[in-house]
Amino acid sequence: MPETKRYQVRFTAEEVEILERVRKKYNLNVNQFIKQSVFFAVEMQFWQMMIEADPEIKQIFMTTIDESRKIMSNPRILKRIEKRLRFEKITQEGLDKLERNASDLEKDVETLRKKKKPGPKKTKKPRGRPKKR
Repeated sequence: MPETKRYQVRFTAEEVEILERVRKKYNLNVNQFIKQSVFFAVEMQFWQMMIEADPEIKQIFMTTIDESRKIMSNPRILKRIEKRLRFEKITQEGLDKLERNASDLEKDVETLRKKKKPGPKKTKKPRGRPKKR
């Protein structure tokens, strides 16, 4: 059995605030949170590489996505979905709450996905010769 290994990573203060909020919301300890996040990232990377490596699999996914968009743009189907939502007593308040939560999530994910330059911040040195003291 291989040895266990520790990984370290640095986050900005803004990213830490987002991660802590999510961790507390779902009542996860740090270790659980990091493990679940890494396993999810590995799975997503696997699927992405599989889709990019095989044109036939990519075509299957693209066809499915295109057909789903066509179905969801059909007014008859949209009316049927709306009717079913009313029948299942899903209110406009519930839909608004879903939309608010999704927009909050989107903002947090966008913040976490920002590209950062690797390494420490570079300090600007003053131009010219150093002053004598």
